Amino acid sequence: SNRALQTIHSTLWPHAAFRSSRDQHRYPSPRQNRSLLPPSTYRYRLLNRLIISAHQRTMTTKSSTIKNEDLLALKSYITAADATQYNSLAATTLVLDLTHSNLHQRHAEIRFVKHDTVDCLRQKIHQKTGTAPHMQHLQLKTTAAPGGTIFYEISPETEGDRKLGYYNLPLGANVHCVDIDPYSSSAGGAYENTALVEKYKMSDEEYDKRKGTLRDWGRQKKEENPDFSLMKHAKEHAQLVEARRFYKESGSVKEGFELDESSGLIIRVENESFNDTQTVKPMSGAEIEYGPESTQHLTLHDRCQVQPGSRRGEIAYIGTIDELGGGGHWVGVILDEPLGKTDGCVDSVRYFEAPGPNRGGFFRGKNVEGGDFPEIDIFASDSEDEL
Repeated sequence: SNRALQTIHSTLWPHAAFRSSRDQHRYPSPRQNRSLLPPSTYRYRLLNRLIISAHQRTMTTKSSTIKNEDLLALKSYITAADATQYNSLAATTLVLDLTHSNLHQRHAEIRFVKHDTVDCLRQKIHQKTGTAPHMQHLQLKTTAAPGGTIFYEISPETEGDRKLGYYNLPLGANVHCVDIDPYSSSAGGAYENTALVEKYKMSDEEYDKRKGTLRDWGRQKKEENPDFSLMKHAKEHAQLVEARRFYKESGSVKEGFELDESSGLIIRVENESFNDTQTVKPMSGAEIEYGPESTQHLTLHDRCQVQPGSRRGEIAYIGTIDELGGGGHWVGVILDEPLGKTDGCVDSVRYFEAPGPNRGGFFRGKNVEGGDFPEIDIFASDSEDEL
């Protein structure tokens, strides 16, 4: 009844969180401009305000379900300034979150003033989302969260010269745009779903015909030197870069390289006994540091302990591994626990057989200690405090 609505209004209006006392002289209350509104519109707005007030009281009085003290402390620290985050704003400033029905994106804290019109809001949404103003059905919500309450809706037919202050928008409110265009270009994830973008794919035959590619350069080098391979070239280039870095940092020249006085650069030493197409293969730093002597203290099939982590296992391989690219000697270990990164296979080349995908690993000799390292029984305990 009208009396009931008046009671709701008189109770709710002084305590509405979305209206401050300083705004009441600018935007009259429904009681003050009731004669200008149809009865149905007046009742609709009162009921909307009642819903907002009840929602805010629920959110304020609802107890937290978080029990962890650290999480509660973190939550308190993060949200400490929530109540005062808008205190420095001018009285006429609005801070709104803009969302869209076809998009996952959220435009947070977009600033307006209360004297901006609905057309201004529509133009801003158009700039952000691409939806034309006459295709926007706007929903005003208390928050952008899933539980946000819709307290007003602005249809495309609504006049655009109405001020935003007319809607009593709280700071941090959400304006959700429902795109009513049946042919909208943003529908179906067209603006955000990269899986819908057709990727360019070149067939192996087409790439093989192209000139100036890495494959074409490799073919030319192969014709000049039958022993040439891209993998070998990449490895030698990496060694050259490492030798130049080593010289720059230490002033020393690695074995197999020399300083070119004319250019001041480190270059690879060529073996004069070979022909022009062959060069000496110098030992890399890893091959020098991790040579056969680095694994002399280890014996195949012996028990061992690997650092870091004091991981125990059995030595299953000792030797070089070309696929790792680091040079030098490696030790393959079958670990007692799944704390490794391989099953004994490197780039489809198998060096030993491990019982599981993470039960094997390759380590440098200096990190492996051979000896009496039996498998640890996780159920055994030497503590007298345990039964």
